[in-house]
Order: sequence, then C-alpha cells, then structure tokens
Amino acid sequence: MPHFVYIDESGTMDHQGVMSVAAVVFEGAHSAQNLHDQVMKALDPQYYQLVKRLKKERKPANEMPHLHFTELNDDQKRTVASRLAKAKLSIFTASYFHEPTPKNHDARFAIYTEVVKMTIRDTLEDHKELVIAIGKQGGWQKYERDFRAQLRPLVEELTRSGNYRKADFILLPATKPGIQIADFYVGTIRDLHKSDADSLPVACDLLRQQFVTKRIYTLALTSKKER
Repeated sequence: MPHFVYIDESGTMDHQGVMSVAAVVFEGAHSAQNLHDQVMKALDPQYYQLVKRLKKERKPANEMPHLHFTELNDDQKRTVASRLAKAKLSIFTASYFHEPTPKNHDARFAIYTEVVKMTIRDTLEDHKELVIAIGKQGGWQKYERDFRAQLRPLVEELTRSGNYRKADFILLPATKPGIQIADFYVGTIRDLHKSDADSLPVACDLLRQQFVTKRIYTLALTSKKER
C-alpha cells in the first residue's frame, strides 16, 4: 500500500527571507482528512456543527473553516502542534535563504522546484510507493505539465539504481486537508529558521521529533542535510 505525501511551500518571494517546503507523510488515504478534523475540533469545539451548517448553505470550499499557519496566534499554534505531535507522521523539509539580489519569477520558481525535489528525494529514500500531492501555486495550469515532468526522473533514478520506487504526482488546491497540514509544518520550519538560537518558536519544540530532514539549498547546487 502506498503512503500519501502532502507538500506545501512558504516564503517564495525575495522579501520573505526564507523559502521553505515541507513534505508530510501519512500512512493511509484518509489519514489527512481525519487528522485535519481532529485539529480543527481542537481549535473550535463546534467545528463539526459549523461545517454541517456551511455545507447546508452550499458554501464553496474556500469559505469553509481552514487551517492556515499565518492566521493563528501562539496559543492556537500550540493547540495545533499538541494534536499533531500525537500523530504518526514523518516530515521532510528543505529551505532556501533568499539573497539580497532580486530574482524574477522564473528564477524563483526554478529554486522552488529544486527545493521540492529535495524533499521528494528524501521521502523516496524511506518509502517505496507514494502518492505525492503538491499545493497549487498561482497559474498552475501553465506550469503543471513541465513541473511534473521534472519530478518523475527522481523515481526513475532510484529504480535504475536497483531501489524500486513508484510515485504518482498530483497538484491540489490549498483547501485540501493534507495541504493545510503541510502548510502548518512549513510555517513551523520557517519560524525555526528565522528565530534566535535561544528562543524556540511555539510549535517547534512540540513537533521536532517528527522532522526527519531539514535540508538547506544553495544556488551553488550544494545542500546541507540534518537528519
């Protein structure tokens, strides 16, 4: 049975300091939905009743209650992290520290692609069969085909080396539960990179045991790996 991976990014613009990507590995097809529901209920005990009412009103997916790291205060982040810490998850991350020189969209997207590839390589090292869902960015219709074409060789390289791997790649909107959970982890790793050495951000201490890798990407095409 395949594992299910959800990938999201944060900080792709130059002024944001750090670009990070997090890949969250779940064991089952419905695990992300179930965990998302539990997290949302921890934040709002009336969550199920609210969702039922909004569905009855035929509200679109983008108007349903959602989990977004930057919209949470410290107490809420602690609540979410406490619940996520109880789940059986593996987190693979990679980050890039923006340089002072501004970059155009194509240059930033090329870096984003390499950072995504880093996380996928690491997940493939630990798991033979994966369904990999990546959060859509603006204009995804224009880049989807070429983007997926750049990811498939990662699977083929491992298989040619004698390590059979299989992976299916799909793009999903930010409204999907697994992408929202990945958003929380990518926000957490960015907080860690931006924090002072003496002050650990709210969620980091609770979740640090789940992080398998924390790679750093540089334009020199080298990376530092913490595992």
